[in-house]
Amino acid sequence: MSSAKFTPGPWSVGRRDMGDGKLGRYIDPKRGQPVARVLCDPRKAAVNDANADLLAASPEMYAALEESVWALSGESYDPDRFEKAIVTARAALAKARGEA
Repeated sequence: MSSAKFTPGPWSVGRRDMGDGKLGRYIDPKRGQPVARVLCDPRKAAVNDANADLLAASPEMYAALEESVWALSGESYDPDRFEKAIVTARAALAKARGEA
């Protein structure tokens, strides 16, 4: 598999005052500058939060997809790796839903 070129995870959702009285959502890596800012509609706080959670889960979803492709490729059967793919995917989905 080729190595990913994006900022490594984990990413988290940060909330910062945007200077106009609005609270913005930023996607922050463990170190460094934010990788994204979610444009927020103050009338849709739940949607803003859900969009930010989905973006912050991107590195975990990438890892889960890599594991799943390996586990489902049929090259060899490894029950431990298959289980890891399921666990990784479930954790990524929970983070994307804002449950982690």
